[in-house]
Amino acid sequence: MRNELPFSCPACGTASPEALRCASCGGPVVDASGLPPQRPAAVHATGNGVVDSMRQWWGDRATRRRVALRRERAGFVRAISDTSDGVVAVRGHVRILRGVRALDGSLVAAFRRWQLADARASLPPRDLPARRTGQGWIEEDGACGVFFVDDGSGVALVDDDAFDLEAIEGAPSSSVANGMWALNEGDLVEVIGPAHRAAPPAELVDAGRVDASPLLTFDGKPDERILLLALPLSEPLPMRRFKSVGPSRPGSPVTREREALSQLEAGGRAEAEARPRTDPDR
Repeated sequence: MRNELPFSCPACGTASPEALRCASCGGPVVDASGLPPQRPAAVHATGNGVVDSMRQWWGDRATRRRVALRRERAGFVRAISDTSDGVVAVRGHVRILRGVRALDGSLVAAFRRWQLADARASLPPRDLPARRTGQGWIEEDGACGVFFVDDGSGVALVDDDAFDLEAIEGAPSSSVANGMWALNEGDLVEVIGPAHRAAPPAELVDAGRVDASPLLTFDGKPDERILLLALPLSEPLPMRRFKSVGPSRPGSPVTREREALSQLEAGGRAEAEARPRTDPDR
């Protein structure tokens, strides 16, 4: 699901180009369809070092459990060509169609960033809870472009605002000031969420990126967001489901190949039987 720009404040009517709170009254904004931002910016107050460390530890632990639960509910990772409608899990390499600009200026498929701000250096946002002198806050946001997930058997389309980006240990990352996860061209990603097969966008067909056959397309929702999970490049891709074919005709390349392999196996057995046997007790 994509938000329809521009955003505006229903309370005072102020327009906003981004999914932030209203610049005039500080209230929440909605898009042109009246929906809230699918990827809103979040602000978290910081405390002392010990409290922040404990909060980070519990947050990381909760995230790992949440990711594990979503992977368990989605079931097996299947080849894209074998995937039907529903909540699915696919895995493949990122092929960027329309990137988004990351903090370092590079174009990426999607990113999520955390920016630490200090109350002594900048003014706090309006929705920041009451704070002590010298306390800072963490601003979190992200964006998703348009990209394919390619596993060799087919491609799936990701074009969504309702997404979460996480990573498992060992996944490559793009790190910039204050921290960021990003999906780059060629990265290995697992995508979990609601998807369906539908006619591909006309611009992709016209550009020759896909044919006109139904394309697996992810469609996140406010209550069922898409999970983009960055993986180590060493993770295996799913195998395409075997489809039986008719028996090969006599004299066909497949038959001749099998005959040659049978002859090699028979020759190997005959050679092994011809060797003198040794008694290990002698």
